[in-house]
Amino acid sequence: SASKVVKKDEPVSETKTKAKKYPNGFEIHQLKQGKASGKVAKAGKRVTMKYVGKLQKNGKVFDQTKGNATFKFRLGVGEVIKGWDRGVEGM
Repeated sequence: SASKVVKKDEPVSETKTKAKKYPNGFEIHQLKQGKASGKVAKAGKRVTMKYVGKLQKNGKVFDQTKGNATFKFRLGVGEVIKGWDRGVEGM
């Protein structure tokens, strides 16, 4: 059988719940889609979001936005960890 070569930064699978899983164990789960009329997140543009960071092992929340607070950053320019830049682009 043929095997697919997966690049380090390329997702290896995507589930029905909008989850992308990478070879290094990094996962992105899109739980709620933005407005259909909204713009697609592109490198260099400012993005705003709410998030919950959980440990995969036990589901323990280690960070999150609270209440109506949001997290804002410019995408793809290194203002945040690589996982944010990779995971948010295209949403």
